[in-house]
Amino acid sequence: MNNLNENNLKEAVRLYAQKMADSFPDEREVSDVVFSDGFERKMNRIIKQRKKPFFKIFNTAAKRAACAAAVFIVILSLSLSVKAVREPFLKLLQKVFYNHIELEFEGDRKDYIAEIYAVTEIPEGYTLTDETTDVIMVDRIYEKEEGTLFSYTQYATENVMANIDNEHSKHYKKTVDDIELYIADFEEDNMKIVYWVQDGYLFNLTFYGRLSDDEIIPIIRSNTIVGYQKEE
Repeated sequence: MNNLNENNLKEAVRLYAQKMADSFPDEREVSDVVFSDGFERKMNRIIKQRKKPFFKIFNTAAKRAACAAAVFIVILSLSLSVKAVREPFLKLLQKVFYNHIELEFEGDRKDYIAEIYAVTEIPEGYTLTDETTDVIMVDRIYEKEEGTLFSYTQYATENVMANIDNEHSKHYKKTVDDIELYIADFEEDNMKIVYWVQDGYLFNLTFYGRLSDDEIIPIIRSNTIVGYQKEE
């Protein structure tokens, strides 16, 4: 039996990948393939996730440094199902690791966004410049003329977790009207992120600027239902 060293393993993986690639049909063989509506919807959701404002912001040259130290949301699944309608109870849990913190949820998660939320208290000078609404995520970007901005995001919580870099930020909690806020302050990157759960959903505000907590709290208090939608 040949020794399984690192070089042999790399070569085996390369050969297997090549074999898999060679087995794929060419364009002529799949030119008449028609995808189902369900498949198209799932692919559109994935594309929308990739285009969400977090990526739009961090892909600009001014924010590339913040990208490595910032937060990302992991969508673990797109499987959706309808649960019984009742008052949800959801708790935000944190797991601390050496280089990041994971935020998870315990309680009544939401499979999809039935109630669309928005903040109605907008700091002076900011206007809505971008908006994306889907059954698993709602994103809004508010911006000033000079380029300062903040984002508001609502997530369905059934298959979502958050990972936050804790090597380049300080973390603390605050309670506002019985809602626990989890705050990550990336001072060097001039960014502050606030998480909270409300009515079974995960919300977060990401500020690119030095807004104080006292300025942020009225925005969070104004979070309210502004519309409804059905599961696709």
